[in-house]
Amino acid sequence: PVAAALSQYLSTRQSDLKAMAERIQAAVLGAAKATNEYMAGDLDAAKHAQDAAKAVRLDLLKDAPGGHK
Repeated sequence: PVAAALSQYLSTRQSDLKAMAERIQAAVLGAAKATNEYMAGDLDAAKHAQDAAKAVRLDLLKDAPGGHK
């Protein structure tokens, strides 16, 4: 009796369970994609900062007020 009731319940709820599984999968994949895009943006920002730092002329800064002489 328990097995039959459980089987009947699951067959009745099968479409709901499938929809829930699909929504969970979509949420997890969406979160992973968002995280990867965020990380890519951070890496891009870091590259721009490093490239900008390479352009700084330290020899000019040492003569500025407060610079090391």
